[in-house]
Amino acid sequence: MWCSLLNTQRVCRYRMKLGDEDQWYPISPLCRNRITAVCDMFTYLRYIQLGLVKSGVQDVYWEVIRLRKQMTLARLGLS
Repeated sequence: MWCSLLNTQRVCRYRMKLGDEDQWYPISPLCRNRITAVCDMFTYLRYIQLGLVKSGVQDVYWEVIRLRKQMTLARLGLS
């Protein structure tokens, strides 16, 4: 099966739907891991912005560093 994001033939265990379209696009685990890593980072940053994170500055810093590491590992295909 062809991964819609990589445009190569890969094992695609996941599907992604864009907006209000009815069509589902097959995506590989590599693409799915990259998308989830970025979404986790943006979600945490939004929680900080909304004041929902009650941790100290150092804890927030190390969590952001951990999420950045996850994005890097996903980008390299190691997550």
